[in-house]
Amino acid sequence: MMQYLIPEPKTKEIVLEKVLSCDGPTTLQEVKNLSSKRKAVEESVNRTSNVTDAIAREMNRGITSCEQDLLKLGEYLPLLFNLVHHADKIKQVSGLKIRWSSGLISQTLIQRKCPKFFQVDNIMFELGMVIYFYALKLRERAMELVSTDVKKSITLYREASGVFHHLSHDLLPSLLPSLPQGKLPELTPWLCTSLSLLCLAEGQVSDSLNFN
Repeated sequence: MMQYLIPEPKTKEIVLEKVLSCDGPTTLQEVKNLSSKRKAVEESVNRTSNVTDAIAREMNRGITSCEQDLLKLGEYLPLLFNLVHHADKIKQVSGLKIRWSSGLISQTLIQRKCPKFFQVDNIMFELGMVIYFYALKLRERAMELVSTDVKKSITLYREASGVFHHLSHDLLPSLLPSLPQGKLPELTPWLCTSLSLLCLAEGQVSDSLNFN
């Protein structure tokens, strides 16, 4: 089965406790924890860790780089969801400066090394891009497992499809008015719907190969 990775976006650092004022020490500690988990995700997104993949794999009980990324996302996303859910309790004191680039826009070699970032001061923008990245990583992990654990691979393809579907139908319709028009294809419903169908198709092909 032909396999190809979808180009990934990049992001800039966010130190949330510097831009958000909180109601008490507990909330402040939660925001600091969120920043710490976000930093770990930044390293996954931007590939900026000083540790080589081989060393990181040895340090993480032999799990692959993709698995490590999924673990980091699994720790960050619940905290991010909680922040979104309780956004009314957090007072914004300055711009959030949430910045992401697109991995899908055609770029020159120089532009790939120094991509153009788009800033949207809306925590839902962060949520959308992180969920998109999470879906990409689920698909990547599914691709890794096709030859060794096809049942798990099929499950991950279906999970990735469901995440893309959630983005397209539940999150993006309300977020679109806040986004720079025509700049970030990652957060367009039609693309996420297409990726959802792609993951389903890849899962079905894997299933048929397993059956044969």
